[in-house]
Amino acid sequence: MRVVFGLDIDLVKDHNHKIIHGDSIESGRPPILDFIDPLSDENPRLVSQGALFTRGPIGTPVERWISQAFAGTDARVLFRLEIPDADRLICLRTLERMNINHLSLFPDLSGASAATNLRTELRLKS
Repeated sequence: MRVVFGLDIDLVKDHNHKIIHGDSIESGRPPILDFIDPLSDENPRLVSQGALFTRGPIGTPVERWISQAFAGTDARVLFRLEIPDADRLICLRTLERMNINHLSLFPDLSGASAATNLRTELRLKS
């Protein structure tokens, strides 16, 4: 099984704002879920992937932070889409049509070889 997560960034940022500007007796880094957008082009993979990272409080997984921060609300902040193994090839073909593949995500020799191998697999299993 494969899993894809979706996160409502706007709702999280609004909640972060309330924590940062609310009454707090804590010192140090506030218990927020930060978004980190790497601005450096030193890693071509980050640039190609349009990477965005999250950083939560130490020792708190994102899923737990979301469930605690939005407890008692009906807000759909985080969703989990489970893709069965049987749908793997359908998903890979669909992503390939959108040019989301190893070559576009990993613009190096490793990505090129993985893309070639996958395209061969997709053709063989058509």
